[in-house]
Amino acid sequence: MVQDSDAHLLEFADELYYKALKGGKVDSKIDPERDMAHVDLNTFKHLNAKELGAEWLGFQALKQIKIDSFLMEQKWSDEKLQLAMTQIISRAVFPASENKTSKWIIENSSICQLTGYPIEKITKDKLY
Repeated sequence: MVQDSDAHLLEFADELYYKALKGGKVDSKIDPERDMAHVDLNTFKHLNAKELGAEWLGFQALKQIKIDSFLMEQKWSDEKLQLAMTQIISRAVFPASENKTSKWIIENSSICQLTGYPIEKITKDKLY
């Protein structure tokens, strides 16, 4: 149950949520003009949850320093550019061997969703 002291926090969260919905920042089928859906957190399960935070930050950093633009100027193919971005960010977030990094990408990371590189093509050899 929500305490009165937390009510202002919920109002602020609702405001941010609706702003993100209207701005197209949230992938949701909830109509922004209707009430939010309530979820019983005790029964909520997600079987394919993956990390995104550090990967997103790394992706934004590479975009800001224009690594992607530089690689495009070198006439790299889209797939090669995507793999390079995936590798650079992955090594920054999860500094390990190519073998461990490929397993981490496949099992725990959303990096391929950010870079566009097909996750089914990730192998230790590709990262090497």
